Amino acid sequence: MTVGTSTNLVSLHLRENHAVYWTPNGTLIPLGMLPGGRTSYAAIINSKGTIAGTSHSAHGERAVL
Repeated sequence: MTVGTSTNLVSLHLRENHAVYWTPNGTLIPLGMLPGGRTSYAAIINSKGTIAGTSHSAHGERAVL
């Protein structure tokens, strides 16, 4: 199991980062973001499949599980 971030280059000066999960069979699953946000990051996954990371929202950056 692997987690990470996919970057979408919207324009020359704007990037959107999205947390993603790669399944053992190679499927890429986007993990979404908090309402009003443009970026999310997946930092770590444990043996039970719980993913921790951060997401930006209209109210700033928040830790997420």
